[in-house]
Amino acid sequence: MEVGLGLDASLGMTFDDQGRGYFLDSMWENIRVLGLPATVLGKYGTSGYGVGELTSPFDIVYDPSTKRIFVAAESARVEIFGVDGGQNPVNANTAPGVPAALSPVGGSEVASAQPVLAWQAATDAEGDALTYDVEVSTAAGQLLAQYTGVTGTSVAVSVSLAENANFRWTVRANDGKAVSAWSEAQSFWVNALSEAPTAPLLGAPAAGTAVDAATVLSWQAAADPDPFDSVSYRLQLSATSDFAVPVIDVAQGELSATLGALEGYAALVDGQDYFWRVLAVDNHDLATASDAVAVVYDTTLLQVTANMPDARVYLDGNLAYAGRFVGVTPAELRDLAAGSYGVVVERAGFEPWVGRVDVAERGNATVYAALRAAVQPTDLKARPLTAGGVKIVRDADAVPFLVDFDNDGLTDLLTGEASGKLLLYRGVTSTTPPAFAAAEVLTTLAAGAAPFVADWNNDGKKDLVVGTGAGAVLLYLNAGSDAQPQFAAGQVLAADGAPIGVGASAVPAVIDLDNDGDKDLLVGAGSGVVTKYLNSGSDAAPVLAAAGQLLAPVSGNAAPAVADWNGDGRKDVLLATSQHLFVCLQLADGSFAPMTVLTVAEELTGKTGKSTGGSGYLGDRLRVFSCDGDGQKGKDLFVGTAAGEIKLALSNGKTYVAAFAGALTDKLEQIAAASEGDAAIAAGLAAIDAQLQVGNYVAAADQAAALAVGATAPVANLLNELVTILK
Repeated sequence: MEVGLGLDASLGMTFDDQGRGYFLDSMWENIRVLGLPATVLGKYGTSGYGVGELTSPFDIVYDPSTKRIFVAAESARVEIFGVDGGQNPVNANTAPGVPAALSPVGGSEVASAQPVLAWQAATDAEGDALTYDVEVSTAAGQLLAQYTGVTGTSVAVSVSLAENANFRWTVRANDGKAVSAWSEAQSFWVNALSEAPTAPLLGAPAAGTAVDAATVLSWQAAADPDPFDSVSYRLQLSATSDFAVPVIDVAQGELSATLGALEGYAALVDGQDYFWRVLAVDNHDLATASDAVAVVYDTTLLQVTANMPDARVYLDGNLAYAGRFVGVTPAELRDLAAGSYGVVVERAGFEPWVGRVDVAERGNATVYAALRAAVQPTDLKARPLTAGGVKIVRDADAVPFLVDFDNDGLTDLLTGEASGKLLLYRGVTSTTPPAFAAAEVLTTLAAGAAPFVADWNNDGKKDLVVGTGAGAVLLYLNAGSDAQPQFAAGQVLAADGAPIGVGASAVPAVIDLDNDGDKDLLVGAGSGVVTKYLNSGSDAAPVLAAAGQLLAPVSGNAAPAVADWNGDGRKDVLLATSQHLFVCLQLADGSFAPMTVLTVAEELTGKTGKSTGGSGYLGDRLRVFSCDGDGQKGKDLFVGTAAGEIKLALSNGKTYVAAFAGALTDKLEQIAAASEGDAAIAAGLAAIDAQLQVGNYVAAADQAAALAVGATAPVANLLNELVTILK
């Protein structure tokens, strides 16, 4: 029997165990089913590539064990159909894993406008071949580029991304059946071209401003267009607007700087015009300069010179304590506050020079210290000291201290006494020895007051350090001015956290004992002990450490004073005791030699009017102050006694101190350096040196004067200074 199935292009057939036939129609892409012998049971077919769909089927077979029909179709596909309870297979495909972004990631910087985006390959459970989809967008989310079907693990961005802008990108995997989730979006910045920062905008000082050490130079921050570049600054001052040779050229991390704190500040010349600018510099050393602004450097200036090189210069000191060290001659002191300053100049081989100078705001002042050669003190003869033509005899236990108390350029006498009164005998003439007016009672301090004048806190005003009869040491800070002191209430000085107490009859002396540049303290006591207190703080804010014994105890009271007795540049200690005076010379290692008795004779006037020697007894419970009071023949002594009398013991020395010879050598070397290459001067200096070696100072002075006549002005000035020193 023939049965018509209407097949247009039959390419295959199969039969199941029930006798049914399955015929492929390749043209119409379906299956016709025939029940034998001749019953048409139906047809099946949906065109496509999905599950259960057919495209150009060309072969068919039945599997009786699973009751399934397998159909081969185009693109190497096999579709499976279950019949009579046979099950169609379940699609077991799993979506691939999410690929991990490798670069750029984490907001990093790329040096290309078309960077390569790279990721780690994703995994697929079925081992399917993977492709990738990539999206690039702006930081705000605007899609800029999209790539699909990428077969590798990187892709180069095909569009040019904007410079110095922030972008995001993400990637996913595709196995042909399913896609992964998008990877976490990664941020990156494009910096294909390094660009210099913008120019800083200067703030202050403005053009034409007068500047000094306290001037603050400020500017606004520069910006760098490159996203990750850092910006620092260089501050420059130059005498020329092209900044070819800057005087100051320093790196700055902040947006301001104090002029006086900058390296190179000392090279600025007072009164000169300068230009200043700031450069913004990035980490690639690309720089942009601000505009240049012209200012004038104008500061308060004090120049201190002396007739000797390398003399030490101090401010706000006196004959007993030089003050704070500020340099050596020639010294240029800048940025001082306007006012009056005490100046002390010291040099081994010479007596200290003490003077005053007034400095105006932004003004220039000069000091010339004509140092006098130091003579070794000998043959001391004492006489009563007078004030207003009357011998000074006051209350018990007179303690003398010489100082220009009122800043009038004359040496005054300040004394303390057992009653606690502080007396001032003002200097009335510049004669030597000094002459004094009658006593004025300044104030009343603690009983047994032993005053020492020093600028304790370095505020430019003289303060009082006062020992008391009870053994304490009090500090009276000056609440007035340096020229008109007014002392606040006394504060008990402490050492190692406890008030200083030496038992009785405390006599203080301020000294830089360990040569570290700050003030230490000596305190003598009625027990004969001299105690030292080293300063563990600063010169302006002393902190006294635990007590130590300076010298071997003496019999009776011990009252120290400080002076460079032998002119070697080291501070020695004079010690007044119950009836004697001693000198303790400081050695090169800072220790003190054994005490040596100072013999002082009483000066008597005979019938001929000539001075003769008398008894060496000066009195009891002595106090002493030493300086060259008459300007000749060595250091003299001002001695206070238990009876309230003050005596002046004048030295009659005739021999220069040992350090004077070395000082003259330094002077000759200074002259030689100034006249380098001048054979005539060199020969003349050799002749002068020969005279000095044999102590013929007058002849050396005459030769120096003759040599100065034909010398250049600078050399002639130095030679004339030598003449003055020698005569």
